[in-house]
Amino acid sequence: MRYDVMYASQVVGYAQIEKEGLYCRIFASCQIEKPGIYKLQVKNGHKIVKTLTCIPGKQGYTAETRIPAKQLENGEVHFVLMEKNQISQRQATVNPEEEFPYMAQLEQAVLVSAAGQPVIAIREAPTQDPQDSDPSPEPDDKSGCSE
Repeated sequence: MRYDVMYASQVVGYAQIEKEGLYCRIFASCQIEKPGIYKLQVKNGHKIVKTLTCIPGKQGYTAETRIPAKQLENGEVHFVLMEKNQISQRQATVNPEEEFPYMAQLEQAVLVSAAGQPVIAIREAPTQDPQDSDPSPEPDDKSGCSE
C-alpha cells in the first residue's frame, strides 16, 4: 500500500508498506529541497509507532524499517516528516493549586561541576527507613528521678 508523507501540511513524498509474514516492511522516499537532518514518524491513529532517521541521497531522503504487523492493524497509518529539532517533546500539565513535583525538586538543587561542565544536582529528601524508626523512647539524661 502507498501512503503520502506529510511535511508542514504538504505532501513531500510517499511511503510504501509491504506485509512480510508477521512484520511490515516500510520504505519511504521524500523529495525536500532544504538540507538538514529529518526524522520520519510512523503513526497509527494518534500513537507514534516508530521514528526513523532519514538518509540523504541523490534524489532526496529515504528511510526503511520493519515493524510488527500488529502495531499497524488498528487505526489509520500516517507518515509525518519533521526536522530533527522539531520532534515533539513530552509535556506535563501544571495545576496552579497543586505543587508541581519537579519544581519542588529544583528547590533542593545545587549547581556543581562534573568533568568541567556545570551540572544541576538535586538533593533527595531524606527518607526514614522502617529499620530506623524505633517506637521505644530514648532515655532522657535530664530526668534524673531518684526515689
